[in-house]
Amino acid sequence: MSVNFPLELIGVGDAPSSSAETVIRRIDIGTKFAELPITVDGLGNTITNPQEYWYRCGGGSTQTGNSIWYVNTGGSQVYEGKTTAFTPGNIPSYVPAVVQQTERYRQSGTNLEYTIPNLASESPLPSGTYRVNLIFSDNYRNFRVVNIFINNIFVGELREESTDGTTFVGEFQSYDVEVSTGVIEIRFEKVQENPKIHGIEIIKLGTTDETAFVTIGNINNTNDNTGFGSVPYVYEIAKYETFRRKIDDYNADPVNVNRQITAGDPRFTDDLHPAYSVFGNRAFRFVNWLNEREGYQPAYKILGGGSNDPISLWSSAEAWQLGGENRFRHKAAKYFLPSYNEWYKAAYYDPINTVYYDYATGSDTPPISTPGGKVEGTAVYNQDINTGLAVVTNAGGESPYGIVGGNGNVSEFLETAVGLVNDDPLENRISVGGTYSDTTIQPATATPPGASTTLFTVDDAITFRLARNPNAFFYTSYFEEFVPINNPGNDADTVNGGYGDVSYTYQIAKYSVAEEQIAAYNTANPSLQISIDSRGESKPATSVSWNEAARYINWLNIREGFQPAYKFTTNGVNDNITLWSSAEAWQTDGENLYRHKDAKYFLPSEDEWYKAAYYDSQADVYYTYPTGSDTTPVKTAGSTITGEAVYDGQSGPADVTNAGGLSPYGTMGQGGNTYEWTENALDGTNDSTTELRGFRGGSWFSSSSGLQSSSRDGDFPFGGDIALGFRVACNVNANPISASLITIGDASNNPDGDTAFGSVPYTYQIGKYEVNEKEIDEFNKINENAIFKFDDGEDKPARELTWNSAARFINWLNSKEGYFEAYSFASAGQFSDDWPLDQSWDLGGEVNRLRHKHAKYFLPSEDEWYKAAYWDQPLSKYWLYSTGSDTPPADVPGGVDPNTAVYNQTATASVIRAGGESPYGIVGGNGNVKEWLEGAPAGNTTQKWAAGESYEATTLGTKNSFPNLFLNNSGDDKIGFRCAANPDTKTPTILFDQFGDELVKYNGDIPPDYNDGNFLYPPVSILIGESASEIGGRAFRNNTNLESLNLGLSVGEIRGSAFEGCTNLTGPLNIPDSITAIRDLAFRNCSSLQSLDLGNTIAFIGDNAFDGCTNLTGPLNIPDTVFVIDPRAFLNCSGISSLKISNNMSILKIGTFQNCSGILGEVIIPDIVTEIGNNVFKNCSNVTSFNIPTGLESIGSSAFSQCSSWVGPLVLPDTLTTFGTFTFIGCSGLTSFNFPNNPNFTSIPSGLFNNCPNLAGPLIIPDSVTSIGNAPFRDCNKLTGPLIIPDKVTSIGGSAFIDCSGLESLTLGSGLTNIEVATFNRCSGMIGTLSIPATITEIGGNAFRACSFDRIEYYAVVKPSEDGNVFSSNNTTEIHVPSEAPFNARPNAWVGGEVWNGLTVVADLDNSLNTTLYDVNNLALISIDIDIPNNWNENETLFAADTIKIGSSCAAIGDQAFINNTSLTDIAYGIIPATVQTIGSGSFQNCTFLAGSLTISSGITSIGDFAFQNCSSITSVNIEATTAPIIGINTFSGMTSVFPAEIHVPTGATGYAASYNGLTVVADL
Repeated sequence: MSVNFPLELIGVGDAPSSSAETVIRRIDIGTKFAELPITVDGLGNTITNPQEYWYRCGGGSTQTGNSIWYVNTGGSQVYEGKTTAFTPGNIPSYVPAVVQQTERYRQSGTNLEYTIPNLASESPLPSGTYRVNLIFSDNYRNFRVVNIFINNIFVGELREESTDGTTFVGEFQSYDVEVSTGVIEIRFEKVQENPKIHGIEIIKLGTTDETAFVTIGNINNTNDNTGFGSVPYVYEIAKYETFRRKIDDYNADPVNVNRQITAGDPRFTDDLHPAYSVFGNRAFRFVNWLNEREGYQPAYKILGGGSNDPISLWSSAEAWQLGGENRFRHKAAKYFLPSYNEWYKAAYYDPINTVYYDYATGSDTPPISTPGGKVEGTAVYNQDINTGLAVVTNAGGESPYGIVGGNGNVSEFLETAVGLVNDDPLENRISVGGTYSDTTIQPATATPPGASTTLFTVDDAITFRLARNPNAFFYTSYFEEFVPINNPGNDADTVNGGYGDVSYTYQIAKYSVAEEQIAAYNTANPSLQISIDSRGESKPATSVSWNEAARYINWLNIREGFQPAYKFTTNGVNDNITLWSSAEAWQTDGENLYRHKDAKYFLPSEDEWYKAAYYDSQADVYYTYPTGSDTTPVKTAGSTITGEAVYDGQSGPADVTNAGGLSPYGTMGQGGNTYEWTENALDGTNDSTTELRGFRGGSWFSSSSGLQSSSRDGDFPFGGDIALGFRVACNVNANPISASLITIGDASNNPDGDTAFGSVPYTYQIGKYEVNEKEIDEFNKINENAIFKFDDGEDKPARELTWNSAARFINWLNSKEGYFEAYSFASAGQFSDDWPLDQSWDLGGEVNRLRHKHAKYFLPSEDEWYKAAYWDQPLSKYWLYSTGSDTPPADVPGGVDPNTAVYNQTATASVIRAGGESPYGIVGGNGNVKEWLEGAPAGNTTQKWAAGESYEATTLGTKNSFPNLFLNNSGDDKIGFRCAANPDTKTPTILFDQFGDELVKYNGDIPPDYNDGNFLYPPVSILIGESASEIGGRAFRNNTNLESLNLGLSVGEIRGSAFEGCTNLTGPLNIPDSITAIRDLAFRNCSSLQSLDLGNTIAFIGDNAFDGCTNLTGPLNIPDTVFVIDPRAFLNCSGISSLKISNNMSILKIGTFQNCSGILGEVIIPDIVTEIGNNVFKNCSNVTSFNIPTGLESIGSSAFSQCSSWVGPLVLPDTLTTFGTFTFIGCSGLTSFNFPNNPNFTSIPSGLFNNCPNLAGPLIIPDSVTSIGNAPFRDCNKLTGPLIIPDKVTSIGGSAFIDCSGLESLTLGSGLTNIEVATFNRCSGMIGTLSIPATITEIGGNAFRACSFDRIEYYAVVKPSEDGNVFSSNNTTEIHVPSEAPFNARPNAWVGGEVWNGLTVVADLDNSLNTTLYDVNNLALISIDIDIPNNWNENETLFAADTIKIGSSCAAIGDQAFINNTSLTDIAYGIIPATVQTIGSGSFQNCTFLAGSLTISSGITSIGDFAFQNCSSITSVNIEATTAPIIGINTFSGMTSVFPAEIHVPTGATGYAASYNGLTVVADL
């Protein structure tokens, strides 16, 4: 139940009535409060400032029903026998006390509800963003929960808890809502106890540009007489002080979750109030976030990852130099805090009158005090400390440049140190401008300038404003825009030299390197400057040699912590590289000794460059030009239009982002603008560092031939040209230097006899290099507890770290890659804790309780470090030094020469240049920094081992002085560390909750039913680790919490129902290449799953595996690795948009793609398919084309049912033998088809082409067909030509050809015995004569109804059984029957002149050709005009035949035609006529009553076995053939009545035997 209370308008000065609830509305219009008048009905007042008026509502006066309860501010109230007092809590000071003295209390109902505006005369609220502020008090002595809804959306809850049961504390809650309906509805719903509310404030948020910046130019201005204000460069400064909403934006960014900034004061809660108390280190952190969010260089070098960590100094090469060196600020930053000079100029200088004023209001007169506003010459000061702070947009008059709040409101924290020299990052800073509570404003001439403010503490009245450099270059603007080059394994372009084949995925820069990128390099590398042509920062960098391009590439790698691509052993910027060893070199697609295998960035090889420029992966072709065409590009001086390029005499190169149309992959400028270096030597060998390097692509002045794929050229690596630049390529899978691990094998090595160290009975890995500062910086960016380290440079070893800090970094490495952490810090001890025994490291048989058994990364133990440093596996010996020598290494400041080390120096070297390598290949084992080890002496709880020596050591210790002891909880500027790893560790499976927090890690296969009972709240996301090779059956079945799933890279099989019913799993679901089988029901009814990638290794997909994944969209590509998909695997996947079927599946099983109605376009069924099961493509209604495999043997029922968009001909192969019923029903777009020419194709099943109305052309039924089912061609009204039913067809089903109105004639085969109901109904195109063979004994109703025959002949001598209307609506009134039909009273006999089935019987057919059987009454049983079939008399009716007349149309009497027919007494005339050539085996066998003389006429050629055996009543046999026929065995045996026992043949006949079966041959005819 909700109660909606009325509102009335009262003035601020009005006392509240005793029965009122106060609702406040304050409206902010535009840039100020209520500059426009607002008319409010009810009291007839015109309000010019809505802040002066409040809304309140009437109500009851008792404590029942809709009553209220009164609480007096600052007073006391007896309620339920208890005296209470109200305290302000966090209610803002501007809220009138009257509001807190009344309260709506809904006692008898559950809800309170308000609609604003609610006076009928009020206008609707203008659309826009409103702030709803709610004022409560915690006025219930136990516990209250109330849900809050605004415009029917749940926005939060009020939870009141009174710990002491006596104190009432004010509560203020704020919500922003969008209004488009003209009203705001607010509802308070009871959860536990009834809702109470004091007041509601509605604020329309204004449209002031609070983020505006003011440009400060006039770079030639002089200092003021104070010595400040001259700034010799253009900059911008924020018009307003930083406000609370910006800090909220910062805190809302996930990257800042561990470094939150608290801003504001409970007294001042508007989000446009200044960011109260945010200054110092917090301001530096905020400014860095702004830069990083927009891709710019951070301004301040912050040491830790927290919000209040100190900064450090930039080097001179990195520091801001404009107007003098400023080592606090980075020179490439866009945003920063203003220096004192920058702020002073913006506040006091008048660029028009070129004078400085004493005050920041453009005047030498002190500003007028104001509580807020924008009146010229005013400032917010001398205000009440609890109420006087103004919002930043309302903080007084503007300075001459236009900044607001330069005087008063809050003091502003500046970048400049109080000593005015920015050389101590911990020194106090200047704050300026004064505050709202100051009684006076200090002029510009006050000394010292501003106040001294610390970096770490909190001061209520200090904030900051931003400044920015409008000319800051986007630090990574071009080279970070890379284009992925996919389609690995493409063929080479055989037309132009065989270039372009690349077997791996890589990326290439969309644009060539621009001048600003070289400027960034030069800033960071003052001793290795690259000289280029100067045309503008966005122009391509030209006149860069190959060597210089390689230097730039190396800098990119080093800056991001990756292995340099090219090996420079000398220090000149244009010196040649040296070759990498084969072990170090890039090996993919052949050995490349120029490029290191672990580099992230590199120059593109010629193949990589060529493929990105000329190859079109969609069309699988190479084009002549890099514009995706063989047509010469259109010339341009600069554009991005497709098909254009910058070439052929242009005045110069265009900006790299305006260098013509894109290649098919999306790169720009590979044709024209500038030639570009490729990595390869011109001869392609990459085996010499001095030989010519290749370049390609043409330039702004070259002809079109220079842009062509056939054009290539070269130059020496130290050469350069004004038209020659380069672009960068990238391996996104490269690992940073920290992951450059060396494998330490030889697990059976013995310990060193001198020290007993070095034996490690397992294979492990160890970092090639010490951990550098860049890697620690990455840790500090995202970890609240930053690691303190000494700052030497990103590529220097991280030093001055504690052991615990190193262990925490190791844990972070494990965590970010999903492994178990190596070290436990569960307790507060200075060491990490021991793991439980079952979780402890136990490789090699010795338990290490310090290290987790499933950790990937760890600090090396003494033995692990010692072996990697000193053991030489090929020589099976330990060296004295870690450079593979017993001779002390030479001391060097840095380098890679053998048997050198960094010691006896004043500074550390880069980790990759820390001396010669150990036999295993580690760098820096001696010198540079000492390195923490994992262990300590037994029982030592205060120290840890360290190994090696440092850069300061005057001599190096040998292995015999290994190791050293240090306190673990204190850093030393000479100690760093390196990582070790277990290469066999596999990532565990990690399950996460709805907040992204880890629920559990699980190592090993996922067991069946794992989800059941293991979690109070089932996981929302799952990352399957490498340790899992199988996901058990029903593992996560019916987990409706699960939203995302990462299957990892190691799972081999997903068992049945593993994720069945996970209805909120959205995907994408990517099947990794490790999985070979997805079992039955695995993802059934995952109805929210949106995309599926089946990978490249899957071989088996089980029953209903993805059945019911109705939201699965996009293409379904079944890889060629799949051999079997069980039935209904993708049933009801209606969102799939395209389908590619594996080329290795020979059977498509039942319902595999049934109801996949979203599949569009063509589906190619591989030629290997021999069987398509029932319903496979049923209801795939949007597929426009299927191909039928050339080797297909069978198609199941409804396989293509209702594929209504399938358009075109259906070509069926001759291998096809079997169709199921309704195979193509509803395929209304099919236009033609053919039946297979296969003798084993015998049946046309029911419904085969039912409702295929566009099938056209002649219908030809093969002679092999023996049966036609029900309605196979129903409604196929475009089929034409004569319809011939083959003689082997014995039956035709009902409605078989109904409505085939295009068929023109009909010939019925002689094998037909019955025609079902409506078989040819409405075949209105059939004309001419219908001849019905005598074999047909049954005709269904309407069989020939509405045909157009003009003559009907029926050759049976008796009427067929029929259901009526057989011939109705034809073009004749007669039916013609045989003239020999007996006309007697028999019920089924024809009667001439009678009307039968609507037709008059005419007995005029010549039936002499027919063979006829008669019964004992000489009534015809059947008449046929063909050969006598095998086993003809098996029909029970025919078995009663008494006489057979063999007609002249008979050439053969079939096998066993009359066998065992003891009713047969006579062959008419005793003659088998001359037309009969063969008498089949057993044809008259055992016809014991067949009597009289038998004459076999002259046409006979063969008489089969047992033909007349046991015809014991025949009295004589004559054979008239002059040449003996072939006579089988026992043909005449048992003919005991022949007398004399002779067979008579013609005189002179030849070939007869002397006798047959006891009958003597006599030639006397």
